[in-house]
Amino acid sequence: SNGTAEGVVSSAFWCVDSLQYLGEEAQRVGNEMMQAAGIEMNEVSVSAWVTTACLLDSINRAETLDREGIAAALKTLYFDADHPANMFAGYESVSFGENPDVPQYNQNQNVHIQFCQIQNGEWVTVYPESIFGENENPLIWPYVTE
Repeated sequence: SNGTAEGVVSSAFWCVDSLQYLGEEAQRVGNEMMQAAGIEMNEVSVSAWVTTACLLDSINRAETLDREGIAAALKTLYFDADHPANMFAGYESVSFGENPDVPQYNQNQNVHIQFCQIQNGEWVTVYPESIFGENENPLIWPYVTE
């Protein structure tokens, strides 16, 4: 990189540096997945991990591959923060609801957003601090040069 992207900020629900802030088991499984796939984990692979766990759980509880049965089971799904499905995403919980007043209607109602910034040529998580600890990677505000 020639530095032209330095300071760029992006929102995501998982940043590429997040794995280092997770528990030992998540790091072990994440590293095994990266080795098997030949690429670093990203928000797509993390989303696939959670989605697969949700579908597997719902199909097992519904005891059918019928769309309506799976949908009904998804609406009662609840994974707490310590559930293995949550090891990468770090959600407070995973659940789906039927409340049309909630913006995430029929989607995981506990998704959070992270902000990532290119610092020293690498993507780092800059928000929320609960992921990486206070001031580990403070946001570097853009500046105007004359």
